[in-house]
Amino acid sequence: MISSTVLLTKFFYYPLGNTPPNSLTQDLPPEQDADILLLGCGDARNILFTCFVDNARRIDVTCCDIEPGIQARNVLLYSLLIDDEANLNIDRIWNIYYHWSLDTESLELLETQIEKLLQFSESIDQWHSSAYGSAIRFCDGTSLSRVRDYWSNYSSRGHPPPKNEKRIGRMKAAIERAQSSRKERLKNGFDLSGMRSALPVIELDAVTNFAKVSEHWWKHGTVPLSADILRKTTHLNPAFLYSPTDVLTLHYGLSPLQGFSLSTAHTPISKGSAFHLPKGDLSSIDYVVECAKRHFTIWALSFRIAVANKLIIRIFTGDALAFCFALCSHKQSIAAGKKDNWFRTNSSSSIIDLHVDQGSKIKPAPVNFDVIDTSNIADHLGALNLMSLGSVLLKHHASSSLYTETLVQMHSSLVDRLSNILCSDVRAMPLFLGFVLPDLFTNATNSVEEDYLMGPILETISRNEMSATQSRSRLRWKRSRGFQGVNKSGSGHIEVEAAQLAKFLVAAHDAMFKYEDPNWLLSLQGARRNDPSAVLREIGMSGTYARYNRASFAFLLSALKANVVSDWNLCIDYVYRGVFSYNPLGSLMLNSAQDLGLNMHLFGVDNGRFEKPSLFQLRDAVLAPVLPLDKELVDQLCVTVRVSRKCLNKLMLSKKADEIGCPALVVSFEGPDEGWLNFFSAVQITFGTLRKEGDKANSCLYIEEDSSQLSGSSDLFASVYVPTTMLLQSKRSAPLAKVGFLLTAVNVRTFAKELGPNLTFASFEMTSKNVSITKYMPGTSALPNFTYVAKKEDKTPFNITTVRLADNGAKVTSLIKRVCLKDDAEAKAKLALKTSEVKIKFKSPFTAVISIAESKHFEILFPAPVSMSKYNLKIARKSSYIDVETSLLDPLEKEAANFMFPLFVSKVPSGLKIPMPWTAMRINLDALPPIDVQNKDSITWMNPLFSAMFSKREARTRASSAKNDVRTDLKDGLFSIFVQFAGLQGVKVPVFGLSTKDLGIQTLIFASNLRLDLANLSVVLDAAIIPLTYEMLFNDEQMKQFLDELNRSGLLCIVNVTETENVSWKVLLPAMVERCRASNTWKHSSRCEYLKAGHIPLPKGLREVGKSSVCSCGIGKCFPPDFLKDVKKKFSEFDTILSRYATRAAVGPVFAVPYVESTLNILEDLESLQVADAEMCHNCGQSGTVNSRTGLPNQVLKNCSKCGLAKYCSRECQKADWKKHKPFCKSR
Repeated sequence: MISSTVLLTKFFYYPLGNTPPNSLTQDLPPEQDADILLLGCGDARNILFTCFVDNARRIDVTCCDIEPGIQARNVLLYSLLIDDEANLNIDRIWNIYYHWSLDTESLELLETQIEKLLQFSESIDQWHSSAYGSAIRFCDGTSLSRVRDYWSNYSSRGHPPPKNEKRIGRMKAAIERAQSSRKERLKNGFDLSGMRSALPVIELDAVTNFAKVSEHWWKHGTVPLSADILRKTTHLNPAFLYSPTDVLTLHYGLSPLQGFSLSTAHTPISKGSAFHLPKGDLSSIDYVVECAKRHFTIWALSFRIAVANKLIIRIFTGDALAFCFALCSHKQSIAAGKKDNWFRTNSSSSIIDLHVDQGSKIKPAPVNFDVIDTSNIADHLGALNLMSLGSVLLKHHASSSLYTETLVQMHSSLVDRLSNILCSDVRAMPLFLGFVLPDLFTNATNSVEEDYLMGPILETISRNEMSATQSRSRLRWKRSRGFQGVNKSGSGHIEVEAAQLAKFLVAAHDAMFKYEDPNWLLSLQGARRNDPSAVLREIGMSGTYARYNRASFAFLLSALKANVVSDWNLCIDYVYRGVFSYNPLGSLMLNSAQDLGLNMHLFGVDNGRFEKPSLFQLRDAVLAPVLPLDKELVDQLCVTVRVSRKCLNKLMLSKKADEIGCPALVVSFEGPDEGWLNFFSAVQITFGTLRKEGDKANSCLYIEEDSSQLSGSSDLFASVYVPTTMLLQSKRSAPLAKVGFLLTAVNVRTFAKELGPNLTFASFEMTSKNVSITKYMPGTSALPNFTYVAKKEDKTPFNITTVRLADNGAKVTSLIKRVCLKDDAEAKAKLALKTSEVKIKFKSPFTAVISIAESKHFEILFPAPVSMSKYNLKIARKSSYIDVETSLLDPLEKEAANFMFPLFVSKVPSGLKIPMPWTAMRINLDALPPIDVQNKDSITWMNPLFSAMFSKREARTRASSAKNDVRTDLKDGLFSIFVQFAGLQGVKVPVFGLSTKDLGIQTLIFASNLRLDLANLSVVLDAAIIPLTYEMLFNDEQMKQFLDELNRSGLLCIVNVTETENVSWKVLLPAMVERCRASNTWKHSSRCEYLKAGHIPLPKGLREVGKSSVCSCGIGKCFPPDFLKDVKKKFSEFDTILSRYATRAAVGPVFAVPYVESTLNILEDLESLQVADAEMCHNCGQSGTVNSRTGLPNQVLKNCSKCGLAKYCSRECQKADWKKHKPFCKSR
């Protein structure tokens, strides 16, 4: 409905994932159950990986994918894993899921399992009562039926020989079609897709190994095997190659290893880990494959544990947007006893009818979710569509997250990408929809953005090939104000002045439909004169990726209306004027006015401008006799146009499928005599045979669908809703109904010669037998529920934030929060006194407290982080209110230095109050592979990874003589800890002391392991932290003795920090601790210091020397038996110290966010940065090199004469540092 309908001449099939797996629960606290929605779910990797890292909580995952074959494969896999309790069949299960060519034993297992699945799947109730029904459930009977159709073709059993021969012939054709497509697309190119799976490792060997595995797979159907085994793989795998149509083609970039995080294959893993795999005599290629199989085996074991802990996987086959609409309206539909009336896809006659369990003991299917992951379907369906629906479906909890992802990039700049995918300012649109992009305000992340490491390489390739860049950009959207513990939909409104809001919306509208603007191509060429490849890429994408139609815009407005307070009637008036007054006559923008008006009416955002039909209009209307009108005149009618197979064949034979592509369809109507032309883009198509029931006034159409679709022999039927008044316009002759392609630059270039300037391939008078007019879409008896988006109720002044936009409506300039005192007599009286001082104090970028005469205090909450210094107070003593106006937070401001990984005390759904990270992603340290850092030659890739923490700005400052900002200093300290523990610079040490100049060591960090952070494509230090307090230093003799021994041991490395940097570390430590708190570790107690203080970190720990900023709940808990075993050998009392004072923490690299500021380019920037790292004064940090970026000469540094490692720029610096360096130096 809200996405363009395309003619699928070729449809790429993705039975395997093409990106490393994601942890679906990384934003949720361990105390909370997880309701997860996967849109475009793809293969099973994300669910299996999530079970591996988090299998203790109850997880309910609803999986939606438009391709039934993907769901059929996934359910087959889940059932095989459930049955294989001892992992005896794991190799054959691997073959069935990852190979397209099978040996006889694997084929036998496949056919036996299919036989079992077919027995259980004759009805949805039978399936839900089966052995698999408690863990694997279907959302509706049609999803089960479509999956079952695939299963029945996965086995040769029960089929007569002719049918099996035909089946095998189609599979052969499928793999030949895919191999031909790959050859044509890649030509002689080098497949670099494996780079993504190796991250954070960037090595040529890794890329080469992945490419060789991929080539072998495409040629032989398996990962590399021995010659004897390979000879036995003689059977085509129907679970890979079966398709009911000839349109479906395996994507040319598929590879069996892309869905794994295989940094483990290129990193030495410590013995004792499940991921440790001796290489022995294996070739490097075979070793990569065995590592992937090891991952799969571990996942299988974890999956069964999760199933035992009540994991539920729900299956839906259909379009993601349609499914979301059905979920949105389902509660209302059930209450009213009606059907949802949403079509399963834009090209199907099947209506979604969600199954309701009657009397089931299984948890009811959720319709709102803690996490919504949309894979990369934003590339095709549009991020705005997904975010608009997400604003309705995502729960209003602090931990709730919506993920969008893009792979197809038309902009090398990440900032441009963000503006492009949202068609507007990246801060404004999310805010109006009730979202915020946290990383945009913190400029800090533990996750590696692909552009850090792969971006420069891929961009170079795409520039040469002039094709869209395949670079992964994954964004996490959080509920604005969700963190404030409000936990309900009425958590606050945004208010925007109508004229400003209209300017913003008109600009968004024009960006959504820019490809239809005849001036767009000229403006694009002018704007990108220096980047012709970018112009060609975007032109190429404009034909294929028409993501939005007028229904998209109307629904966006309905979602905004639920979140934004404004004079909406006036705003819509301005929107109509803005959209239609600046477009030339005859443009598609103007010709879509009827389409836009109808959809604004259907979605409930029209302000009365929609023209309703009248009996007067029926007079002399040419179409009046054929309209299904009775006593009631309906606002809209459905027009269905038949496009004959002969016409389709003519179109398909005119060009190759690759030339045609997948263009968007429109249905247009033209009144030749009256001179009007209207396009409608919310098109529903079906291949099949049209049937009709009922009389003229109550006629009902339905279509017997042809599952072969375009590759079959049936006609195509295109249906659209149109305003009834439009059909009554023609008074002299019948208007024409036409079916054609959307008018874009690419489509005109491709089709104008054959189809004419309007790109029409079917045209009929509306009185023709090829045109049918009914009240509703074929197969339905009512309209869908368009207006289920409920308005929020809580509109008290404290809950309203006024947003001011720039004059052109493009960006947010400020946020205003009002404290209204009319209902508080005492505060009102105090404010009225001119002697009453009004003060404001910001507790955080979200929260401020206003004080009146130091006696009345009012806390105000902002929906997004704001500047704590650039604010204005407006005090209206007579009118009894106070306004606070401030701008959105700039993460590069000095005051934002410590705003990296904020935590809040917030409620989980059960009502329990706990610390809640806003941006730090949770990890299970015990599940992550520990790295054997003794093998230094195999971990040299860490140098560029750790250096990539610094943005270009930070790197320039760091390498020059300029004073660093506090965040750069903090990253410097992290860098030192990582490289020193890994032994990349100097001798490996396990203990680090954060030490200030005047007070000495403030915090001890005991590093046990460096682990691969598989979900975030990075590494993390598994550590214990001890903030040194006066209580332990003065009252614990054992602790004092331990510290003395530690200073003499040579295991301690001093990390010098400034006073402000020390505060930054204290702010960061609670996030590091909370990040690794998992379901199997520890819980915060009711006496938690955070709850008492109501603030994280603990304020006393920041203000006072000798106080901790971390709560005591995790002290001494959940350290593994081998934790810091080398340190324990040195100190007999260390176990006591750990249990009494230490808290486990995940110390990870802190990367800059590339869409906030430019990050380092691995091909250009890192070498000079690393030279600067190695040559620094151990005391003052002065560089001893000539900086390659600034050209400034630096002093020559001299080594310490005793240890030869520490470097100093002068005798004075060496003398000043001696006290701290002495214990470290003596050990050498």
